[in-house]
Amino acid sequence: MSRGASEAYALEPAERQILLDVCDTLEERLAIKLPMFLGLRAGEAVHLNSSWLRADGQLGVPGQMPCGCIDCITARRSTWTPKTKAGARIIPIAETAFKDLTILFRESPKGLEISRGAFYWRVKRLLTRAGIKKFGASKGTAFPHALRATCATMWAEIGFNTAEICYCMGWSNLSIAQHYINRALAAKGAQDKLRAAGL
Repeated sequence: MSRGASEAYALEPAERQILLDVCDTLEERLAIKLPMFLGLRAGEAVHLNSSWLRADGQLGVPGQMPCGCIDCITARRSTWTPKTKAGARIIPIAETAFKDLTILFRESPKGLEISRGAFYWRVKRLLTRAGIKKFGASKGTAFPHALRATCATMWAEIGFNTAEICYCMGWSNLSIAQHYINRALAAKGAQDKLRAAGL
């Protein structure tokens, strides 16, 4: 059964803060911040390493890189590539994530060094610990991909256009980003009308 449009599961500001507040370690904070503030997919987050940090302070997701992680070994490949060609991109690093990334790379230049499955379950446990529920989600608990939807939503809310959102999220279809922009504009329009009416 399909969950429906991902943008419907984006976390609200209060939920984002609750989720960050339940994180006890650097690894837990990054498991949340990498998809929620940088839009990284799970497969990208677990392959992230210090070579991705560019001199200009942005994150460069490579089109491919040599890899010997457990996921790549299991898949019998010696190189890792993003999910799509559009996945190779340069992402601005939100200030809230930059400090944690710097600490991670100082302590572990190879990154988080966990499998994609372990990353998924770490995020899922944190969402459960935070008590974040989403109607229509399995057992009502939010799912990890909702954090990428949250990232796209935040970028739409601060004014990224469709091309910028698509590029930063690693999408090739502009219509996906337009859904997030439409949602953000509708929410802002409704809020502005309430304020104008004094409600």
